[in-house]
Amino acid sequence: MQVLYGKNIPKHLYSKIVELDSEVFSTENEEFTGDTTMPPEAVYSMLEKNILSTVVVVEGEQVIAYFQTFPMEREFEKQYVLGEKTFKDLDGNNVQPERQGNINLYLWSLGIKKEYRGKRFESGGASVSIMQLLHEGLVDALADMKKEGIVVKKVLGEAVSEKGRKVVIGFCGEDGLMHEDKENDFYMYGAAFSPRCEAL
Repeated sequence: MQVLYGKNIPKHLYSKIVELDSEVFSTENEEFTGDTTMPPEAVYSMLEKNILSTVVVVEGEQVIAYFQTFPMEREFEKQYVLGEKTFKDLDGNNVQPERQGNINLYLWSLGIKKEYRGKRFESGGASVSIMQLLHEGLVDALADMKKEGIVVKKVLGEAVSEKGRKVVIGFCGEDGLMHEDKENDFYMYGAAFSPRCEAL
């Protein structure tokens, strides 16, 4: 088992990340109240535009878990935060390319293959969960980005399940709720980024 992030993720794995995203966020998944599906080409285009803060856990050539985070283009981000746009409108055209400076990081998607959920694995002499591996990978990705002059100022995330809500609250805090769509059980959170946040 291996954790890869950013440019360490080979391009041939991009399609496998997209496949797992489609598997997790499918219309058959009863974890979600609203429609969480996305066109595979939209997800692929975001990975191509900016891979720096995406993390995957792989076993052999199989992607068993991923955590995709991206900086949005500022105009789209403003509309998104106001509820004028939704995640359904997001694709590579709305993701900022790799560049130096301050960014806001959008917690886009986290998925784990069903058969690996809740399992623990040996890593560095310790027993860890897949979630811990993903978070450690994100910390490493953000540290590398900071060395390259990219600084995360704010973090944003939209939860589409109860599990997702716990993850986003771990980054943004319970009081970071910005708006909600109760009918579809979607909740948008945002906060100043702290490397000491509970999720990490």
